[in-house]
Amino acid sequence: IAMMTFQVKETEYAVVKTLGKAKVDEAGQIITYEPGLHFKWPFVDQVWRHDKRLQCYELTKGQIEQITTKDQYQIVVSTYILWKVGDPGLFMKRFKTTAEAEKKLDSLVRTSRNTILPQHNFADLIAVRNTNDTNGLEMERIEKQMLESVGSEAMKEYGIEVARVGFRQLGFPESVTTKAFDRKTAERRNQS
Repeated sequence: IAMMTFQVKETEYAVVKTLGKAKVDEAGQIITYEPGLHFKWPFVDQVWRHDKRLQCYELTKGQIEQITTKDQYQIVVSTYILWKVGDPGLFMKRFKTTAEAEKKLDSLVRTSRNTILPQHNFADLIAVRNTNDTNGLEMERIEKQMLESVGSEAMKEYGIEVARVGFRQLGFPESVTTKAFDRKTAERRNQS
């Protein structure tokens, strides 16, 4: 009986492959199995599983990377992404392992980040634009831009649903920090 059955947990997707090809319904869509006990043919069917909860991935294992802003300041950032499988059939066609999916996400997010961040000035990244603004910091707008950029392509091309793209760490090289303090000091003197 154990060879003819498989159990799907509440936290995962399951797809049955017969001789290496996923089972499909009449419409040609890959069948995903709901939580519970299901039957399969022993030795012929294989069960593919993936966690359906949000996964957190830090780009290049949390490495800090240096980027130049629009006004030519250097900043260092560490970026993360929260994702899950949105379309198990498409995801399974594109990737054999989670590591492959994360490698693709790494590339997508890095490209988006390296396109969007250099469009903003250094001051945009560290200051509140307007205290009455419901979006708060400019960084939230940048993260939202990155989410829109990455999210649509990831779902359409890879079956990955992206829930959030964000910055785990934002820092500045010492030379930039000194310039920022000098500029803030000058601004305070002008206000007095």
